[in-house]
Amino acid sequence: MTLDFVSLGGEDADGITALGGKPDLLDQGSITAHGLKDQHGQLICFLMIQAVADEAEVIDIVTRADHRRRGLAGHLLSRVIEDLRRDSVAALFLEVDENNDAALRLYRSRDFRPAGRRPSYYRHADGRRTDALLMRRMLDGASSSP
Repeated sequence: MTLDFVSLGGEDADGITALGGKPDLLDQGSITAHGLKDQHGQLICFLMIQAVADEAEVIDIVTRADHRRRGLAGHLLSRVIEDLRRDSVAALFLEVDENNDAALRLYRSRDFRPAGRRPSYYRHADGRRTDALLMRRMLDGASSSP
């Protein structure tokens, strides 16, 4: 399957929504989105990022359920990291549920390192609360360690 890396905009709102994203975030000037589309123009994976000055934060990253575990989110994240580097962004941040093992594996494989914790940040349908792990990836060659 051939996938195209694309910048996303308002015309992609339905695809972003179908994957569980919030396309209205693109109305904020500092948030951009990038995605992977298949040969039929269907959005398979997207990533939203907010860049301010020399820092950026991953707002959301989603892969369509029937395409997970194929490395697509990692490919997209790596591509966006390269673009951010070219734009002189020094650090990329994100937060992730401490129990999201798949996401943690992905982020660690892309050299994200722990940078903090938000206790009881996520509330689950069953009433459980879990911590958000804050992670950072330095893009300018500096250490990602806190």
